[in-house]
Amino acid sequence: VVLVILLVRGATLEGARDGIEYYIGSQSNFTKLMEAEVWKDAATQIFFSLSVAWGGLVALSSYNKFHNNCYSDAIAVCLVNCLTSVFAGFAIFSVLGHMAFLADKPVSEVVDSGFDLAFVAYPSALSQLPVAPLWSFLFFFMLLLLGLDSQFASMETVTTTIQDIYPKVMKKMRVPVTLGLCMLMFFLGLICVTQAGIYWVNLVDHFCAGWGILFAAVLEIIGISWIYGGNRFIQDIEMMLGKKSWWFWLWWRACWFFITPVLLCVILCWSLVTFSPPKYGSVEYPAWGSAVGWCMIVFCIIWIPIVAIVK
Repeated sequence: VVLVILLVRGATLEGARDGIEYYIGSQSNFTKLMEAEVWKDAATQIFFSLSVAWGGLVALSSYNKFHNNCYSDAIAVCLVNCLTSVFAGFAIFSVLGHMAFLADKPVSEVVDSGFDLAFVAYPSALSQLPVAPLWSFLFFFMLLLLGLDSQFASMETVTTTIQDIYPKVMKKMRVPVTLGLCMLMFFLGLICVTQAGIYWVNLVDHFCAGWGILFAAVLEIIGISWIYGGNRFIQDIEMMLGKKSWWFWLWWRACWFFITPVLLCVILCWSLVTFSPPKYGSVEYPAWGSAVGWCMIVFCIIWIPIVAIVK
């Protein structure tokens, strides 16, 4: 609803067309597709928005009825998610186009990425509109809801895991355990609101939400397709959905056994070859900062093979 309101408002502004042309049109910079960082960012963004390789999908879907049509759910979620992302782009860039029009600059000079887009560039554009407090409230209210939704899924992933391991304990202690986890995450997050907070946020985002999730996705696809067995996995799905034709599974076999792992490995290797230390704005992180980032990845990822071997 908020995106529709912002899009309708943005589309009526002078310069909105230039913003849309820059977003997806004649002014788009398609040479960016030759950069490894862009593909890595694209992969991690789609992983984050779909909750792929984060555990959220597995945790939430575990509450479905056994014969729930997970196939149609997967298709619907992917379509709605991707279309919503494209739709949001129109809402954002129409307003940024108006900002460029007012400043008499090219759109490329007022567009930023990441945190600067959400918390600097777009709010600056909204502040120049009539009834600015209304548009700013709607935008940040939407961001707050998005953040809460993400936290619901993340916390549910942890609590569901604990419930699977200790079902009897969680039956009695679910509320205290959930509260305790929320408090723990709250205190861990306090470092993000210090004066150096943005640098910690950027470091965690660059490594854990970037490199870490790519490694996790590769391990997950290898674990399902090559260790557990893709054909056994298909039999499990057919047990839920009913039998499907051989042709139906041909595409998914190709994806699980070849296309997806190859694409992920290419993006991962290409990004590693062209790796450069993280930086925020003009500030480049010291060597120990990158070392901390890699240590965080190792700490997160190492549990996957350890638990697999133990089990």
